[in-house]
Amino acid sequence: MLLPLKPQSLIAGLLLPALLAPVSADESVRFLPDDALIACRAIMPACFTKAGWAQLCEANPEVHLAHPVACRLAGEEP
Repeated sequence: MLLPLKPQSLIAGLLLPALLAPVSADESVRFLPDDALIACRAIMPACFTKAGWAQLCEANPEVHLAHPVACRLAGEEP
């Protein structure tokens, strides 16, 4: 006997494997485009431009310790 699935269960069932799939560190780091408006206030690479994140990493050792891959990528030449 098949049980009807709720839309939330179906969506979660489809998204969960994608979220758990292994991703290389370089592919998981995203920065805002240089011309983007700030979209959030979190201390995360996705809330900063690459240049802004590089400045934050240089100025704050705690950020560098918490996000070493993103800081390395932000410091790379384009």
